[in-house]
Amino acid sequence: MDESDLKVPQKVRTRKDKADRATVEGVLDRNTRRRIQRILLQHMTKEERESGVAPCLQGSISMGKEANVFRVEMPDGSLRVIKVYNTSILVFKDRERYVIGEHRFQSGYTKNPRKMVSMWCMKELRNLHRLKAAGLSVPEAYDARANVLLMQHMSKMGDPSEPALRLKDIKWTGDPRSGKSRVKKAWLKTCRAMWMMHNVAGLVHGDLSEYNMLYSEDAAGRGEVFVIDVSQSVEHDHPMAFDFLRRDVKNVIRYFRDVGVKTLSCRTLYDWITDPKYTPTKLHHPKDDDWEEYVAGMMARATADLKELQGTADADPSPIDTVDEAVWEKEFVHRDLDDVGADEADVRHMLKGTWDGFDGSEEDSDTDDDTDDEDDDDEDDDEDDEENPNMRYARKDMTKDEWREEKRRIKEERREKRKTKVSKVVKRRAKVLSMRNRKK
Repeated sequence: MDESDLKVPQKVRTRKDKADRATVEGVLDRNTRRRIQRILLQHMTKEERESGVAPCLQGSISMGKEANVFRVEMPDGSLRVIKVYNTSILVFKDRERYVIGEHRFQSGYTKNPRKMVSMWCMKELRNLHRLKAAGLSVPEAYDARANVLLMQHMSKMGDPSEPALRLKDIKWTGDPRSGKSRVKKAWLKTCRAMWMMHNVAGLVHGDLSEYNMLYSEDAAGRGEVFVIDVSQSVEHDHPMAFDFLRRDVKNVIRYFRDVGVKTLSCRTLYDWITDPKYTPTKLHHPKDDDWEEYVAGMMARATADLKELQGTADADPSPIDTVDEAVWEKEFVHRDLDDVGADEADVRHMLKGTWDGFDGSEEDSDTDDDTDDEDDDDEDDDEDDEENPNMRYARKDMTKDEWREEKRRIKEERREKRKTKVSKVVKRRAKVLSMRNRKK
């Protein structure tokens, strides 16, 4: 043994080069190409891997603000689609509003750009699986790894090698007011897709427009509308869910009106989608064989009413209807009882069981929780006066010593309340644990 054997090996530092982060087509850097290779090899058979024939990554189908979509030819000749999310240049920086407030990402959301993109990719994979299980026409998602998503290739009718066209790129022919025209059928199918997404899948798209819907026809000439780009879709409990739904309704109606279809008003379509009488009350279970029949029955009822409403939409809207629709688009959407105004506060009291000749002037009886969080060491007379205006009048009838004694008594009461108060950290932890248990 010589001295060289006693030396502690030093850590070899790798030199980073700009070439390691260089991208092709805006998104294909070295790490992304490795992920694509791994995910494609994972979805090949053993015989295909041993044959040495590798999948062929062809040109990009579309380039968007958040991701690029590439066509892939597998060794067996089938076509797949690889969706690669941008990680180097994040043009779409408004993801936070679609994630914060949804229980699925309460403990997992991060502002780190690369981790956020990975979470965004997994979010689209989960949403696609959820929509597919609900019976919607969406591309089938196979697998995801970091910022790479493998999906089904939606082919164009007559040419399987070409992708299906977006509604924006289609030049519709025929009379759009005719019930047999392709664009009129596409309008009705879009309405049914929005109904199923809201009532069966329990999601709101959040960015539905002619850019995020594909149109394809089968051999018999029957057209179908496919919904894509569901990474920003949220559940009903999201604080902005109903605002997103209203925006989706507005975008869809604007497009079909521009191509000449006599559509419903935005408010009528929104009310039809959110009507509780169409909402299935039976939960989906994998072993339930009657689930599809049950949903089909609910959808048949909703479609019949939709056609009845559509019959009244043939006439051009009057100026009054146009103004009412513009006002509705700016209206505040109530989500819970806390959003109800003073004119509807009696509903809150009736549900609490405290309604007894309520005259509309609501009193706040829950001020104790707000006063508990104040710091009793730095309180002064002005803070007490602002907190309880009645104190200003009681103080006039007190001497200086009486006022000090009254303040001391109030502080003592608050100190006793804080002894039994549950910490916000404990509440938040209990909420997270309850959500994890519910997922299990």
